[in-house]
Amino acid sequence: MAKIYKYGFYILLLIVIAGAVFCAKMCPTKIEGIHSWLEFYSSDQAKTVSFFENVFEVKVTSTDLKEGVEYKIFTPKKGFFPYAGVMQIDEEMAKQGLTPQTTSYITTKCYKSTDKKMLANGATRVWGPMIVEEMKMAGYSIPGDLYIAIVEYNYKESE
Repeated sequence: MAKIYKYGFYILLLIVIAGAVFCAKMCPTKIEGIHSWLEFYSSDQAKTVSFFENVFEVKVTSTDLKEGVEYKIFTPKKGFFPYAGVMQIDEEMAKQGLTPQTTSYITTKCYKSTDKKMLANGATRVWGPMIVEEMKMAGYSIPGDLYIAIVEYNYKESE
């Protein structure tokens, strides 16, 4: 009987490890071409946050991007990964012409080659590239009058 428990334990351990590996590989920051982040630029951050809390029951955490700029991060109540952030459009952003909008960030494994392909296929780089906390990213206007951004996660400067 002890042998059965021992084998059962090892089988269960293998299942748990396989599940953890599967979840890690399904992380949006690891899959090429997937929408990995949404960024909401809001004229009223508090109202946007309240809307998402009440309608979608998201968990909200806060972080400061820079002095005076609070960034709210949304995670689904029953999810593992945060999926969006919302920031208040301040006076400086408004002067630069930023209006309320949503930007979809798409994961790429190689910023440089994706940037070249985007530009060769009619995209116009609107901002960037910039590197923030091991993420290299840029925003583009693409055919069809859409706006998207690409991001390479775990970017190392030497690449």
